[in-house]
Amino acid sequence: MSDPVELSIDTTEARLAASRINGACRSIADAVLTLASASAALRASWHGPEADAFFAQTVRLVTQLGLCAERGATLGGRLRREIDAWERIACELE
Repeated sequence: MSDPVELSIDTTEARLAASRINGACRSIADAVLTLASASAALRASWHGPEADAFFAQTVRLVTQLGLCAERGATLGGRLRREIDAWERIACELE
């Protein structure tokens, strides 16, 4: 029979990490809006094949960054739920 596995987590440190993740995701989301706005403003004055290629790349980048921000926010939420569960169990064991 194998030895039992000890599980532990510093919930204070984990909450700080979750907060940092969420802050980074908000920053990414804000940057996405800024990038999209700047691109839209530029589109009004720049035309042609090179402009079309640039704007197509910008749309892809904005989409990918937006997805990263959403996934990061989901990850931060998951971490907070895990911390809440750890703290509930710790209270029940006391």
